[in-house]
Amino acid sequence: MASEDETNNVGVSSDLVTLRRYLCMGQESGTYYVVNREPKEAPVPECTQKLIDDGKGADIVKELVRFAKPGHPLHKDSFMKVLVLVARSKDTKAKKAVYNELGKLCPTATELFQFVDGVEKGGEGTGWGRMQRKAISKWYCEKDGQELARLVSGCKQRSGWSHRDLIRLAHVKPPAENAGSALVLKYIIRGLKVIDESVDVTADGTKAIYDFLKDVDGLKKEEDFQRVAGLAEKHKLCPEHLPTKSLKSREVWGALLPHVPLQSILANIVKLAAMGTFKPKSAEAEVVCRRLQSTEELRGARLHPFSFLMALRVYRSKKVEKTKLHWEINKELMKALTEAYYKAFEAADKTGKRFLLAVDVSSSMALSGVNGTRNIAAREAAATIALMIAKKEEGGRVMGFTSELTEIPITAGMKLEDAVKKMGELSMGQTDFAQPMLWAAKNKVAVDHFIMCTDCETYNGDVSAADALAQYREAMKIDAKVAIVAMTSNNFSMAPAGDIRMLDIAGFNGTAAGILQSMAQDFQ
Repeated sequence: MASEDETNNVGVSSDLVTLRRYLCMGQESGTYYVVNREPKEAPVPECTQKLIDDGKGADIVKELVRFAKPGHPLHKDSFMKVLVLVARSKDTKAKKAVYNELGKLCPTATELFQFVDGVEKGGEGTGWGRMQRKAISKWYCEKDGQELARLVSGCKQRSGWSHRDLIRLAHVKPPAENAGSALVLKYIIRGLKVIDESVDVTADGTKAIYDFLKDVDGLKKEEDFQRVAGLAEKHKLCPEHLPTKSLKSREVWGALLPHVPLQSILANIVKLAAMGTFKPKSAEAEVVCRRLQSTEELRGARLHPFSFLMALRVYRSKKVEKTKLHWEINKELMKALTEAYYKAFEAADKTGKRFLLAVDVSSSMALSGVNGTRNIAAREAAATIALMIAKKEEGGRVMGFTSELTEIPITAGMKLEDAVKKMGELSMGQTDFAQPMLWAAKNKVAVDHFIMCTDCETYNGDVSAADALAQYREAMKIDAKVAIVAMTSNNFSMAPAGDIRMLDIAGFNGTAAGILQSMAQDFQ
């Protein structure tokens, strides 16, 4: 039996875990739907206000700062709702924490506009108090001039607000000690023409910022895509800086590919392939292959291996059904995507938790697809989860639902096809989701996180999964978690609404894979 100091979740309040789930998934209910069921207007959990009333609003802000970091699973609308709620609260300490960290909480202009709009509409009064004015002034004035120029030119207005509005309402004054930011503020307030006539950019060392603003000003209306591509390459611009129509140009994407996030490349792989970007021996393909093979790039991207498998399989298909989109396969890109899949396991963080993965080994797992992906079998998705456990987590177990739970010998050195083969070698049995917890309790096996994978068979025997988990927690004194992943399901519910450490996932994709990893650490 595990000792008390081996148990997980010590010192983590259930209210905080509920809030984290909401920030991560956009809901506090027990089922995460990959396809068609994503909540759009899910209310902020009641526990959020309770935490504020208990004087823990500053703790919420710490969570928000952590969630705002790149690579963390995050439901952006839910994040903004919580941020606005804290900023509108009567907890002065919490409000001060929000405004002190506003640059981290709203790192982009889009997020700043959304925050201001939310605070403005979130209650009585305008929200333009001293703390907000000071924080917004700091957002503009303390940034490096080049960074500020990129931010304000990438998003000039949103949610009915413009930079000029915010600067006027916050009484922002160009800082004398920061010539770069001062130049950008003058550009926002007076326009490029006035700067041309009144500012000596060679004298104050801001010529590079001026050249950037001059090149990018009005770029979204540019119809010469060759010029757009040239500026994108020169200044390492983001898609947000460019005309929407230009993103159909292979030449423009060729200029973007060396520096846009890998996630953006994977998300656009069909479009890029169909426009001929990845033709064999093309410069664009070579750039992408090089980035996919870089361990440093993969570690910075913080993408789950399943995201690379999704991109690999859709690219390998050569076409998109029911459309005219098709492309020629580049074998080098196929190889790079495959290598990225395996290197992403190496780049992933260890959770330090003890896992037991139980997999439906019926033949339908090899034949069924996965809701939320294309060209991936349910067994392959389960095998990817198994490989993550085998490669990253010490003492993890992978078992199959046969006539009883049976160990599946999946090891860290295996390839995906080997893991899939091992799963297929077992004779099928009933997928009873209580059995992993009952087996672990009977055999005194310490488990922090149970995961069950099936295509759509969600069965409870004489003992429900929730009751079996309760029995296991009591017997082992471990506050264990359970996640049930039904790959082909659109609608199922096994997790009781009141148990924040049980989760159902209907379908599967890269986001769901990230949520599954995050759940092991209470969505930290």
